[in-house]
Amino acid sequence: MATVTETLEIEGDLLATLLADESFWPAEPNTLEETGLPISLIESLILKFIAIAGTSSGRRIAEHLCIPYGIM
Repeated sequence: MATVTETLEIEGDLLATLLADESFWPAEPNTLEETGLPISLIESLILKFIAIAGTSSGRRIAEHLCIPYGIM
């Protein structure tokens, strides 16, 4: 079990990492399967976005969902 001091050190390291200039950028997925999301979830998010926005381009939907347009 972690002590209070150990917990603060862990949180301090996390905060320092988050505030550092170096950023972690995960690799962009090349397929829908690589996103790790069920296709039904992606479809649901697309339909919700269209229901709110009315009409929209495919690129705008992909941008809003943060999914590369090429795999949409």
